[in-house]
Amino acid sequence: PQRTTVPTSFLWIGRLVVYKRPFAFIDLARALPSARFRMIGVPSVNSPDVAEAVRLGSEDIDNLDLLEPRPRHELMAEIDSAVAIVNTAEHEGMPNIFLEGWARGVPALAFGQDPNGVIARHGLGECADGSFDQFVSLASSMWKEREDQAEVAQRCREYMIAEHSPDAVVERWIEALDFG
Repeated sequence: PQRTTVPTSFLWIGRLVVYKRPFAFIDLARALPSARFRMIGVPSVNSPDVAEAVRLGSEDIDNLDLLEPRPRHELMAEIDSAVAIVNTAEHEGMPNIFLEGWARGVPALAFGQDPNGVIARHGLGECADGSFDQFVSLASSMWKEREDQAEVAQRCREYMIAEHSPDAVVERWIEALDFG
């Protein structure tokens, strides 16, 4: 369902590994002390030092909450309260967390990766193209406009229906498998 709550914070969800660049999110929180940030980091058995570094690196940031991983149904409440779903990864395909956000009308804020230009092409949020200054500027604008997200929410939901709903996906599978 589409969210009905007023957005209260930026949300980062992911595995705590170097290529996901969790420290870029921490730096963003530090750069925008008037905004709120929530991070749900999943520790990686291959990179336990990253989780500890994130904990230590965020101790002095009052506007950043580190949250424990949680089941999907509990995660949806966090998504519903997000100003934007933030992705800071160096490389990634289509982040599932963007899809979860867009389905509820929550825009994306990407540090460097706009998967196939979808964010820009469909107006589903913002992408900083790897510029930290631009990342801060975009987040600042999104924070100031957080109570007026009706248009972007509609675009997000329309995109999800057109591209990722069962009807849209089944049609493409039928074409790909030549059942039609």
